[in-house]
Amino acid sequence: FELDILKFFSKLWKLDDYWGYVTNSGTEGNLQSILIARENFPDGILYASEESHYSVFKAAKFYRMEAVSISTSWEGSIKLDYLKQEISKRNDKPVIINVNIGTTVKGAVDDLEGVLNILKELNIPRSRFFIHCDGALFAMMLPFLDNTDDINLSLDFTLDIDSIAISGHKFLGCPMPCGVMMTRKQLMQPLLKPIEYLNSVDSTIT
Repeated sequence: FELDILKFFSKLWKLDDYWGYVTNSGTEGNLQSILIARENFPDGILYASEESHYSVFKAAKFYRMEAVSISTSWEGSIKLDYLKQEISKRNDKPVIINVNIGTTVKGAVDDLEGVLNILKELNIPRSRFFIHCDGALFAMMLPFLDNTDDINLSLDFTLDIDSIAISGHKFLGCPMPCGVMMTRKQLMQPLLKPIEYLNSVDSTIT
């Protein structure tokens, strides 16, 4: 069942070489994704808007990561000029960014394209950043919406993102603990620890 669910989401989010699992919640998806980011970039700085889900800053506390909270505009999305300013202060360190695809209170969607443009403007190579998309609210919905010339809300792995987490409780209304997270398979290498008596690897938080 779990493999079929992951196959569904890999097609929805356009990722062939994937790793993921069915989590207990959107929170666990965020914790797992930010752990993957930290393991790939041990000295990376986490940037997230002040209206990000509490689990994002909880992850930073768990993993003893430096986290920078970025101001938001009136509708709740991250202020790109503030983000650029904060990254440029620390451009000697890898960049880990939490992009909200629907904030908890206002349903705000951060400008992913704008975030990627900032990284280009600051000449941060692809090998020096990790973007996690907290899509607990809308990442299940956006792939089914038609984009227009004015509004582009695309979300899939053809963009330079590294992980997506969703909650089964919100849009899907799942009655039991449920979420899904997915990442690029090669990013899991630092986390795969073989466990002899399981004849498998330890890779997930739980």
